[in-house]
Amino acid sequence: MRVALIAQCYGRDDEDIIDQVRIDTIVPDYDVFDGPDNFRVVFNEFEQAALIGRNELGRSLAQVYLEAMSKDRLEAMTQGQQGVTVKENPSPYKIEAELGRLN
Repeated sequence: MRVALIAQCYGRDDEDIIDQVRIDTIVPDYDVFDGPDNFRVVFNEFEQAALIGRNELGRSLAQVYLEAMSKDRLEAMTQGQQGVTVKENPSPYKIEAELGRLN
């Protein structure tokens, strides 16, 4: 059996759906539960599949959220700083520090 976990991201006005995240996962069918002898084993399979799907949904939702937040922040920064250029540092590893003496 296939189960779809769906999360919808709404805008600030709670009406517009910004994005929708859907994760499909496979869980045991109903007919696998044939008695009390295998209930724990089959329910464990169901629970593990549901937890893995939930974790994947959370990761995808966090990615969508962070991408939307960074896009909003970048737009706010570029609108507020017209004409400002960003100078890239040619050296990726650099520590700028000031050395001094403690008395």
